[in-house]
Amino acid sequence: MALVSYAVIVAAWWAASVFLTPDVLPGPKAVAEGIWGIAERPALRQQVGLTLARTLSGLSAGAAVAMIFVFAAYYFRPARAFFLRVIYPVSRGVPVIAVALVAALWFGLGSGGVVFIIVVAVLPLYLVELWEGLKLVDATLLEMARAISRRERLLLPKVILPMLVPRFYAATKLGFSVAFKVALIGEILAATNGMGFMMNLANAEQQFYLVFSWTLILMGFVLIMERLVFDTIERRFLVRWAGG
Repeated sequence: MALVSYAVIVAAWWAASVFLTPDVLPGPKAVAEGIWGIAERPALRQQVGLTLARTLSGLSAGAAVAMIFVFAAYYFRPARAFFLRVIYPVSRGVPVIAVALVAALWFGLGSGGVVFIIVVAVLPLYLVELWEGLKLVDATLLEMARAISRRERLLLPKVILPMLVPRFYAATKLGFSVAFKVALIGEILAATNGMGFMMNLANAEQQFYLVFSWTLILMGFVLIMERLVFDTIERRFLVRWAGG
């Protein structure tokens, strides 16, 4: 069924491209040739790997920073007030474009700025999911755990963290697609390499079919991660874990 849907989309795309100029909507054949050209050139394949590495680095760093903020707020009352009144609301309202411009000034053109942009973009996803997950931690379950083991330090690894696994997974699944798209914005504004930079270069040289080619490569990576990684984790681990 999925193949039929994709075939319909490609057919509609081809039909529309017949009536439009290549600078408005390149045809599937030209875009496919662009993807093949990228795949057979090592220098261009390297750009894909660079963007993927930045995406994973920013996503990992964003998750780590969020966990530090959330657990500091959970365990320390002064940190909780700062978290709820400043970090929690402000992080959700920062525009990505503004962050990209600031990153270019702070880090220059390179991976540091792009990773910083990704961290700021995915941080709210982790903050919301982890904090809301901690609010739902069953107080009765914690009391039972304290009664069984009087060692308070065991509550975090044995009770709290396992209960946050689904929330962390949900934030990571959504965060990956967000991070990949934000990485392109960062590479356009704050880098001299990567997929975003190559898209911007193709646009400047009026090679619009290459813009579509890079875009489809990005979409392909997101779909592959969704189907082969995240869906597999959900089927094999999370569903079984949730069911006990």
